Amino acid sequence: LRHASARSFTACLIFEPQQIRFEFRDDGVGFNATAQHEGMGLMGIKERVEAMGGTLTIESEVGKGTAIFVSLGSSPKT
Repeated sequence: LRHASARSFTACLIFEPQQIRFEFRDDGVGFNATAQHEGMGLMGIKERVEAMGGTLTIESEVGKGTAIFVSLGSSPKT
């Protein structure tokens, strides 16, 4: 919230048989998610998620907020 200047955010924790997902969205200033950033915040989150065998996806656009998705576990095989 400090960097995003968001007025509000939503967080959702989803438990599935083979997977746990966390979804976080804010209405902040957003940023270019593909650009290189100073600091260790996003890189640190990515490293911790990957160390647990998960995936991290970040969607953001300047002026349109940010969405962060973390998935741990495996999707059920079909």
